[in-house]
Amino acid sequence: MSGKYVRSVAVKDNYIFAGTAYPDGGLFRSSDFGVTWTNLVPNSITNVYYIFVSGNVILVVDGASLIYYSNDNGESWHLQYQFGSYLISMAAIGNTILTARTSVRSTDNGLTWDHYTAPGLTYSLASLNGVFYAGTTSGIFKSTDFGDTWVPSNSGISNGTVQTLISNNGELFAGVINNPTAIYKSSDAGNSWVNSAQGLAPASSARSLVSKGQYVFAGMREDGIYRSPDNGDSWKKTDTGNVNLKNAIVFTMKVKNNALIAGTNKGMFRSTNNGNTWATITDGFPSGATYFAVFSITISGNNLVAAVQLDAPSFQSGIYYSTNDGLSWTLSNLSMGSVNAVGSNGLGTCLTVVSTIGTQNGLYRSTDNGITWVSNIFYFNYPDIFQIFGLGDKWLQSKTFSSSRSIDNGYTWFSSEVPGGSMFSFVQVGENNVFAGNTQGVSRTMDWGASWEIVSTGLPTVIDVEGLCANDRFLFAGTSDHAVWRRPLSDFGLTAVNGNFIVIPTEYSLSQNFPNPFNPKTIINYQCPANAHVELKIYDILGQVVETLVDENKNSGSYSVQFDGSNFSSGIYFYKLSAGNFVDTKRMILTK
Repeated sequence: MSGKYVRSVAVKDNYIFAGTAYPDGGLFRSSDFGVTWTNLVPNSITNVYYIFVSGNVILVVDGASLIYYSNDNGESWHLQYQFGSYLISMAAIGNTILTARTSVRSTDNGLTWDHYTAPGLTYSLASLNGVFYAGTTSGIFKSTDFGDTWVPSNSGISNGTVQTLISNNGELFAGVINNPTAIYKSSDAGNSWVNSAQGLAPASSARSLVSKGQYVFAGMREDGIYRSPDNGDSWKKTDTGNVNLKNAIVFTMKVKNNALIAGTNKGMFRSTNNGNTWATITDGFPSGATYFAVFSITISGNNLVAAVQLDAPSFQSGIYYSTNDGLSWTLSNLSMGSVNAVGSNGLGTCLTVVSTIGTQNGLYRSTDNGITWVSNIFYFNYPDIFQIFGLGDKWLQSKTFSSSRSIDNGYTWFSSEVPGGSMFSFVQVGENNVFAGNTQGVSRTMDWGASWEIVSTGLPTVIDVEGLCANDRFLFAGTSDHAVWRRPLSDFGLTAVNGNFIVIPTEYSLSQNFPNPFNPKTIINYQCPANAHVELKIYDILGQVVETLVDENKNSGSYSVQFDGSNFSSGIYFYKLSAGNFVDTKRMILTK
């Protein structure tokens, strides 16, 4: 059947039916899954527009106006009625069948027909749970009385013509052309619709992202939480029955064991069934607050640690922690001022910044997984720090228009020039790769903020990246254009091995130490593309070896080594890397 214009296909029992267009058209049937085809009625049905199956009956619209009927799988056909204009869609409930664009109805499964009043110029029809749905030039309408009366069902759909309308597994899908072209989906019998071309509501921005098992979750701005089971190809809003969560701004999400925790402008929520339902968490938080926002959540050891803002009557803002995966929370001794961000380094240390509390402003540190806090240094005396995160002794923090970095566990800080000035969001992939999202798209650092590169290929040029996360295949970016974008991690040379991400370098390299000059510590990075014996040694100005940092076999990969010059005098030193046939030497300056 090659070379023919196939307008419509339908399946009944073990047969596939295909309708083709004039002049070499007709109705064809296959009983071997489409390998071979038989022309059923070459002299009667020559210009098929539409095929519809209803129970044991097959209906074929020929010439855009003739309805043929068969109840024996196409062995014999009968012309049931002739109309004067196009018939391009049908839907059935029991024995009642409606058609579009010409509006005719059968109440005996296609044997006899008469007219009904359609809700306008109708292009498509569908049925679900005893209700007919009509796609028209003015949107979608539904009828609960078999087409006698119709009411609009357009909430969430932009203006345009609904060219196609189908139901599947309890959901409705609508193809809309013009203003703009999109696919919409409804999971609540047509009461509300979301843009399924992107999978997310067209009026919402993706504020935060997190990956959990096979799912990716998108926390939206004033639109709750969506879930994707297929790496972002499709999305569905979770627990629309939760009246507080469904319209919340979702600032942050974290996964702890089997629990998914969400911090929002309407409090904290928890799910243990992958987002099917969400419980509002109140245990440990004061009741009756006029404003209850959870801006940031981090994991430290076995604890969840959260930055919480509470207004009247309690005003108990500060850092709260949970030892039972978010079921209940306890207010730490840091219970004053405004805290917008909290981060952990994976070794029990947490950092946060307190503002608007007079002389107690500044950076605070916890070394027991967020339970007790002490003032660290009065360095960040700013109310607008909204990102802090760390790994070991390395930290990054961001406030409006600028970012900073530390390589000594937060005791001293240097400027980190992220393109765009600050980080709205971040995700760490492996040990040495951090991705940041902001007004410039997505940037990456491989030296913990000493340098950044923009990696926004494929993103729109004017966009805010508000959320980032990664699974073992993709980097996901939640953006202000009401979408979640993805990019393969392999584009960045990242590969998942036993659940851990590694970067396979393509060549040997030795980086300039940072900081330089330094006092008394500095970091030296190097890369090996293959397994090799590696020596990294420090020399004084006379060429004498003063310290050996590395002298062992190393696998391929990227490495960081700290040199502590506390026991050395100020001056110029050299460090030399020998690996395989590769040798390189660089200069550094110790100042005291």
